[in-house]
Amino acid sequence: MRTETAATSPSTCLEPRPSRPRGADLDGLHRWRERAAFDGDEQAPRLEEAGLDPACRIQLSGALAVESVPVLQGDLVETAPAVRHATLARPVAFLGEEAVVPLLRLVSPGQTPEAVVRTWSERLPAELGWEIMHWLWRHRVVVPARGLQHPAGL
Repeated sequence: MRTETAATSPSTCLEPRPSRPRGADLDGLHRWRERAAFDGDEQAPRLEEAGLDPACRIQLSGALAVESVPVLQGDLVETAPAVRHATLARPVAFLGEEAVVPLLRLVSPGQTPEAVVRTWSERLPAELGWEIMHWLWRHRVVVPARGLQHPAGL
């Protein structure tokens, strides 16, 4: 399995923490972190600890996969696309109320997080877009741009 590492050049995407925009609601992120936690697994992959520079170039991780999973939609169980990644204990279809895969399909290799969140703002508030972007960064679903190509399935 391929692991992503941060670039060490001056044009790196890493910056000292914290880099979240002011006013971001972190309660929702806490719930998402709990959903992605590895219960008692000492071999869990490390999460990204460095902050995200809104102006760096990003791409989706090559270790990312998409699969269909059962989800509760109202009173019905339906299938929805979900992301699978080594940093996630199980596939994730939603972050809060937002479907993840449709948002990831709007990420073009080499875009900046700022540009991605601006695109997402047509669907959701910018603060929520930044929370999701930081969650994706922390879980290494988005990584510094290198090969500038999407993983299969997205």
